[in-house]
Amino acid sequence: MSRVLPLLWTVILLVAAPAWAAEEGSGGHIVGRLVNFAIVVAVLVWIFTRVFSLSDFFERRRAAIEDDLSASGRELQRAKERLAAIQERIRHQEEEVAELLAAGDTDGEAEAQQILSASRAQATRLAHQVQVMAEQEEKHLVVELRQAVVERAVASAEGLIAESITDDDQHRLVEETLS
Repeated sequence: MSRVLPLLWTVILLVAAPAWAAEEGSGGHIVGRLVNFAIVVAVLVWIFTRVFSLSDFFERRRAAIEDDLSASGRELQRAKERLAAIQERIRHQEEEVAELLAAGDTDGEAEAQQILSASRAQATRLAHQVQVMAEQEEKHLVVELRQAVVERAVASAEGLIAESITDDDQHRLVEETLS
């Protein structure tokens, strides 16, 4: 029906055109031009619909646009999925950072306790070494003091003996030693 209607108008205009053109006066001239314009438009419509197949062109164009829209929809869906995956990874990374910080705090406290206990053990060893060294020094000083006392006592005894021995006592001691 849609194809018959333009053809029917074209036939009507072609049949009526000579009659309108025959009329004299100012109105006939305008009517003739309108008829010629309508004929040109009808011929152009017929050429573009039949020869160039505008309906096929617009159908192909509509199909291409629909394909582009569906491809765009698929791309949009993929982009949304990628965005969701990226957001999920970001959320997991934030959780991992929090876990690492907590583990770092725990490890740091354990390390601090370890260092503190090692320092205390070293301080205890040093205190023990200092005590041992002090005791050794004290023993050494006691030995030196005794030696000094003995040397003084011997020197004093020598002096006393030297003062108290007479020449006769010396001769007698020499003879006893030699015999």
